[in-house]
Order: sequence, then structure tokens, then C-alpha cells
Amino acid sequence: MTVSGEARMLIDGELVDAASGATYANINPATEEEIGQVADGGADDMERAISAARRAFDTTDWASDPELRTRGLRQLQEALANERETLRPQIVAEVGAPLMLTYAVQQDSCIDDMAWDIDCIDRIEWEYDLPVHEFFGMTSARRVVREPIGVVAAITPWNFPFMLNLSKIVPALAAGNTVVLKPAPDTPWSATHIGKMVAEHTDIPAGVFNIVTSADAANVGEMLTADERVDMVSFTGSTAVGKRIMARGSETLKRVFLELGGKSANIVLDDADLEAQAGMGAMVCMHSGQGCAITTRMLLHARATTKASSCSRVRSRTGSTATRVTPRTFKARSSTHANASACSATSIRRRLMVRASSLVAVARHTSRRGSTSSRRSSWMWIRIPRSRRKRSSVRCSRSFRMTRMTTPCALPITRSTDCPER
Repeated sequence: MTVSGEARMLIDGELVDAASGATYANINPATEEEIGQVADGGADDMERAISAARRAFDTTDWASDPELRTRGLRQLQEALANERETLRPQIVAEVGAPLMLTYAVQQDSCIDDMAWDIDCIDRIEWEYDLPVHEFFGMTSARRVVREPIGVVAAITPWNFPFMLNLSKIVPALAAGNTVVLKPAPDTPWSATHIGKMVAEHTDIPAGVFNIVTSADAANVGEMLTADERVDMVSFTGSTAVGKRIMARGSETLKRVFLELGGKSANIVLDDADLEAQAGMGAMVCMHSGQGCAITTRMLLHARATTKASSCSRVRSRTGSTATRVTPRTFKARSSTHANASACSATSIRRRLMVRASSLVAVARHTSRRGSTSSRRSSWMWIRIPRSRRKRSSVRCSRSFRMTRMTTPCALPITRSTDCPER
């Protein structure tokens, strides 16, 4: 199936090509094939976007007119809802995501959730009085006024791009800010399609929302984080880049919102039904474990050692039939709802797509004191043994380092006196 997306950026209310005329290829990570071209914005384009956002905040009614914001954002939500089936194959192709995820957090639920942020415009009390205060005989009338911050730079990653784009721009716009969005180079269409809807179907004033796509993320990103006309930076990505953004933002006293690194874990206590919980290990297969809330680690209590040794398989029930979950069966089951090649993630370029066939072991943190052994930690840490790491096929992107894992229950228990890696 041929997929096409919006190749132009949104700057100052217009869908435009890069000032230089340059473009770059949008690549399907599951097939490594080019699916289209997108504008390769540079310094001139980012300068125009920042200038437009600053002017729109300072001169339009967007920051002071809640009715305008409500109308514009409801128009955007309606436009995106009408474009669900157009956008769905674009997300599958450029993200490499299973189709089934677009009916949830990769697309549909994000559009539906916009309503909550939009409703906040009327629900929040933007101005109210506090009780009269007396201090040393002086009477003071007090009033609280909630105001937007100003120009917000939103920088998003590639794993759940459409959701993260909307999660940043809709609350910021609802509060009266103007926005410059810099999406990940790997997933530009998830942003440019939003820009197209804003330009063609809403009353949002020119300059309020801008998008700059670029193959050189660092170049245009540095401009956003350093420009004194930008009041706040919202970033989701790696800890290293987050540190850089915070350091650069401090030079102009920007507000900085960072969601950085980290991986989620299932923590199984000693009184838990281990076999019942073991199926959660298959979560690493969902979107190849690429998500901040996807549980790709399992921490077992030391008392669960015997249980883990005897737990020989993970079971997943489909109707009345119980089957062992392996990378092959999981992919086959997913492919009935999704793009099979995207789910298998066999060939990756410029990003981490984890294969579910990784081997892991359970390592217990122990210590010895003289001739007696005592536990320094009661937790079991799951990690890839060093001897197996060299054979693993993990490929890391510029922004993320993730460890791939399956359930520990079908694997041998090993003991280690080394400190667990974090």
C-alpha cells in the first residue's frame, strides 16, 4: 500500500517548504524503505518560526481570549478525528508500529483525550480574589491572575510521536501560549499532518503554532534552547540531551520541562503468584519495549528463586486455548491485527527496534562475609549476561539506550556477586 504524508512545515500560518528547498527521506524502520520526503528545515526556517511565535503571542488575542482558544482547538480535534484513517497508515509506516496500537495510544485515544485539555479552558479559574489581608495595620487587596508563559518550544521523540506531539502542544495552546514544535527527524509526518489541519481547518491565528522538521535535529534544537524569545522548553528524550537543554536554557532563564530516560519495571513481591505474573514479561514485545511506561524489566524477590526455577513457561490464553508465548507466536498473533513486518522489527535504521528474542538471566545480588553468606539485597535483578551481549543485535538511536528482555521464568537462574547494573 502506498502511503503519503504532508511534506511541508507550518510556519506563520502557511504550509511551506524549507527556505533552502532541501528535503530528506522519511524511512520505514521495519523495511528500511523510503516512504516519502519531508522538508529539511534549517536555521533560517527556525528563525522564522520563533519570530512568528513571538509576534503571535505579543500581538494577537490568543493569550487573552479563551473563547478563541476553545474554538480553535475544538476545530483541530474535529479535523484530526475526521482524518483518522488517513493518518493511521502514516503512523504505522513511519513509526514501525503495529496497526493495533493506532487504535489506542499511538493515535485514537490521543485525539479523544484532547477534549480534557480543551475543557480546562472553561474549567480553570483564570482570575480570582483572595481574602483581604492585614499586615502591621496595612490592608491589602489580593488578586490571583493565571497567565500563559509565552513562547513554548516542544521537542519530541520518535517512539509515540503523535501522542507526544499532542500531549505537549494542546495543553500549551489551551493555556494561551504559542508553540514551536520540533519533531524527531525519524517521524516528521506525525507532526506535519497536525500542521496541515491547523492551517486548513482552524481559526488559530498565524504564528500561534509552528512546526520545523529537520534531518539535523541538533542544529535547529540548539536555536530553540538558546533563543531569548523562547520562554520555555518542553523535551522528552535522553538524559544527556536533557542536561544540555537545561544548561542552555539557564543562560536565558527559561523554564524547562524534561521527561528523561528511565525504564519501567514489574516488581514481584515474595507473596505474589509468580506464574500468573510471568506473562507480563511479554510486554517487552509491545512496540518492541520502546516506551517509558512499557515494563521491560522484572524484579523478583530473592525468595522467588525456587518459583522462578520451576516456572518453565509463560502462558497466554486466547479463548480456551493456552499457548506458550515466544517471539514467533507473539508476532504471529500481533500480525492478525497489524503490519507483520512492523511488529517483527527485523530490520532497523536510525533507531532502536528491539527483537523480542533476546536472552536474559536472573542475577541475585549476594555477598560473602568470611565463611558465611548473607544477602545484601533481597531483590533479583534481571540483566543480559556479558557473554551474550556481544551476540545481541540491539541497535541504539542517538537519544535512547534500552535493554531488551523477555520473561525470566523460562530461563536459568544465575548468581552474581557483582553489583546489579542500573
